Amino acid sequence: MKIFEIVVGVSSILSFLVSLFVANKVININNKIKTNNIKGDDNIISGRDTKIKKKK
Repeated sequence: MKIFEIVVGVSSILSFLVSLFVANKVININNKIKTNNIKGDDNIISGRDTKIKKKK
């Protein structure tokens, strides 16, 4: 029973570290999306990944 408690404690700590890593990646992706509004003079970004070329 003692070994089971040790395994449960270690897995709990590891799952906490994994959740922190995933949360950090989600925050970084969210920040990249917010700062990626308009690129250059000719391209407008509509939504997340659709690029529309300006008509001259």
